[in-house]
Amino acid sequence: MKLFRSLVFSCLALVACGGQSTVTKPKDPSKTETPATVDVLGPKPEVGPSKPFAPLPVEIFEAKNGMKVWLATRRGLPLVSMSLVIEGGSAIDPVDKPGLTHITTSMLDEGAGKRSAIEISSSVSDLGASLSLDAGLDASTVSLTVLKKNFGAAFSIFSDVVARPTFEPKEFKRVSELWRNEIKARADDPSSVATVIKSAVLYGPDTPYGHPIDGTLEAAEKVDVATIKKFYAENFRPDRSVLVVAGDITKDEVMAAIDKDLGSWKAPKDAPKKVAIPGPRKATERPKIVLVDRSKAPQSVIAVVREGVSASDPVAPRLNLINTPLGGSFTSRLNQNLREEKHWAYGAGSRFIRPRGQGS
Repeated sequence: MKLFRSLVFSCLALVACGGQSTVTKPKDPSKTETPATVDVLGPKPEVGPSKPFAPLPVEIFEAKNGMKVWLATRRGLPLVSMSLVIEGGSAIDPVDKPGLTHITTSMLDEGAGKRSAIEISSSVSDLGASLSLDAGLDASTVSLTVLKKNFGAAFSIFSDVVARPTFEPKEFKRVSELWRNEIKARADDPSSVATVIKSAVLYGPDTPYGHPIDGTLEAAEKVDVATIKKFYAENFRPDRSVLVVAGDITKDEVMAAIDKDLGSWKAPKDAPKKVAIPGPRKATERPKIVLVDRSKAPQSVIAVVREGVSASDPVAPRLNLINTPLGGSFTSRLNQNLREEKHWAYGAGSRFIRPRGQGS
């Protein structure tokens, strides 16, 4: 019996060590081999006819304080989203203070009405809302998205931010320090440097579209709280603003909220300044090649810039469609060719910038 067991164990050990003996395992009936030529995905689905696009009808009316309102009512989801668009943007920055619109917009939610900056942030979070601020070439924007049931409370905060910012000196000290640090860091990012240079070359560095939206370090040193308060009073006014509202809300509800929380936001007696719509420099007035030499930089950016179209140009939507496959997405032809196929670039793309004036 002991001899038999020894023989069995010896055979098993020989098989485990890869000896001459072999053991044939039964095939798993649940696993079937698929020839390489078989299309496991099946036939390509047929693309159906395009569904007709029916944009929501937009009601346009004016509030008592002179602010225009665009309303697109849509039932189904209990959400309301809105943006207050204030005409101007960095295009109205003083020549010696580029970035003034940017820092003024950034300060709007750093204390407003009876709430501090922290209280504004906490109140918005408690309501499950999102509040954002942005300064662009042609406008400053304050945006809010909130559940319909919390619309009233959120709109009150939104209105304070828009119409009753406090511009506290201690908050300005903190925000302006962050602002200057961001400008300093911009010099170390090749893409940011290229963006600044492109605008300066195309439009001219001292023109409404030619300076950086977030300004320069030299200009940041000239801006104080008094400068911001004066600039806000002159330019952030209801008669040069449009409130765009979309979602589960009616005109009567919007008007009631405006009268309650924005009714005291009045425009100054003097007429608003006209905003100049700039265009690029003539091709003969701008350099053909600009080199920003950063020794030992690990990355380079190559950019080609030229005149484009304005936002109101009828061809703008079609150019956007054309640009998407060309260079407007990660799977676009430029990126696939230069990055994925040739491995020459970290990334490649193209875009149309479409402001009120002639774009790029």
